[in-house]
This record gives sequence, C-alpha cells and structure tokens, in this order.
Amino acid sequence: MYKARKAIKLMFRNAKRMYKPYTSIIKRRWDRQLRQGIHCAAYFLNPHFQYDKENFCQKAEVMQGLIELIGNKDICPKSTATMNEVRLFRDSLESFGKPIALTMAKEMQPGK
Repeated sequence: MYKARKAIKLMFRNAKRMYKPYTSIIKRRWDRQLRQGIHCAAYFLNPHFQYDKENFCQKAEVMQGLIELIGNKDICPKSTATMNEVRLFRDSLESFGKPIALTMAKEMQPGK
C-alpha cells in the first residue's frame, strides 16, 4: 500500500490536489481492512521488503504489529528467543547476512 501511494504521488508529480482522491481511497481501505498486526508482521518478515533499505517502511506500527504477534503466547511460546532471531534477521547478521541469503531474498518467493 505504501508503494502504491508513493507511485501515485510520483505519477501526479506530487500535486496534492491531483493525487489526494486516489491516495485517500487506498488509505481508507488499508485502515479498514488491512491494518492488522498480522499484515504488519508479514510485511516485516518478508525478506524482499526487509532488505530493500531504500523503500522499507520504518513506521513504528510495523514493528508493533510484529511484537503483538510474537507476544501472543498461543502463536509463539518462546518470545524472547524469537525476538533475538528477529534482530538477527533485521540486521542481516549470521546466516541472514550471507551473500546467498541476501540474493535469494530478492529472487525467491517468501513461502519457499
């Protein structure tokens, strides 16, 4: 959604009165249907987005959604260990930082 809104703004050369009707529709839909912790966590954990430092959304709600999901004991009973793994993933440390891992993050589908 973030990329779509950004592309629309560029298409209208950042003329707010021109792009606002379109970006408002996207924002309303996002707020009503998709602004859930699970969607934020999925975005954060997708390597394609995470390692695209230029375009990755750094808003606090993304991390908050992930933390809420990890904090849910039914989903993740070992939350401390999981948060340590998240840090390794986010910072491209250990196996996440290897060149093959970074290359595959751009080429491989997240579910594989």
